[in-house]
Amino acid sequence: MVTRALPLAMALCALGACSWTLPAPDLAVDSARTDVAGDAPTVDRGVSPDLPATPDLPATPDLPATPDVMDAGADTAMADVRDAGDVRDAGDVVDIVIPDGGCFPDATRSCVTGNPDRVGVGYCRAGVQYCTASLTWSTRCEEEITQDCTNRRCGSDGCEGSCGECPGGTSCDATGQCVTTACGPTNFTVPCGGGRCPANSGCTADGRCVCGTGYEARVCSGDRCPPTGCSGFDWWCAPAPFCGGGAVLCRSSTGTNFLCPRWSLCGENTCFCRPGFTARRCDGVACTSCPGTAYECVPTRSASGM
Repeated sequence: MVTRALPLAMALCALGACSWTLPAPDLAVDSARTDVAGDAPTVDRGVSPDLPATPDLPATPDLPATPDVMDAGADTAMADVRDAGDVRDAGDVVDIVIPDGGCFPDATRSCVTGNPDRVGVGYCRAGVQYCTASLTWSTRCEEEITQDCTNRRCGSDGCEGSCGECPGGTSCDATGQCVTTACGPTNFTVPCGGGRCPANSGCTADGRCVCGTGYEARVCSGDRCPPTGCSGFDWWCAPAPFCGGGAVLCRSSTGTNFLCPRWSLCGENTCFCRPGFTARRCDGVACTSCPGTAYECVPTRSASGM
């Protein structure tokens, strides 16, 4: 009722009909119904119903701190797990079936097609077989060196054997052919002390006969003289090109004959050592552009096969 009477009383006072003092407003009541400035009455719309209290939500659990991968310092901290490699990168496992008598890839083995008793004797060497892509041994015995008397009638077979003997009155030349020579007493034409030496030789201060460069001492049958030397008149200084290792006769496309060292192949006025051989000067030094006839072709591998 105070709210409704208050405007009427204020109007009467404004007309001078107010002879009493308005009671002080009940701030406790009015403050609930006016705005903060108190300039205008607040319309009473009734008391707002009490809203239900907001229920307390459960506390959010503390989550573990997310580590900063960059703080790890190493690139591996940010590596994608795929960087470890897909398991397929290891390659598919394939069963390899080795046929009977076959071999593993890249395997090698020693082989001999010639006389096994001569392997390691003189120039004779065992060869090598390689495992092929079909897991079988190659049919060729590569780099094998066997006794060789091809186109040779006399002289050494290369493995301390002989290709034959020359008949009387002839001797074996560097190419393995029996040729007529002046071997014998009539060939001793070089004075030496109280005697004579064969042609193409020299006399030493102590009275010995020594064959000159490019020649070697051979008995009239063609064999080399023993290390102790030859005696009598049954020997001569035979031409010994290519360090005395023998020679092969080659012919160019123009029909010119020329010599190459034994165990070599003929080119066009050029000599090539056969596979399994290498060129070496007479002083034992390897060469690629070898001088004249002062070199030979020798086995690349030692007598032990290395």
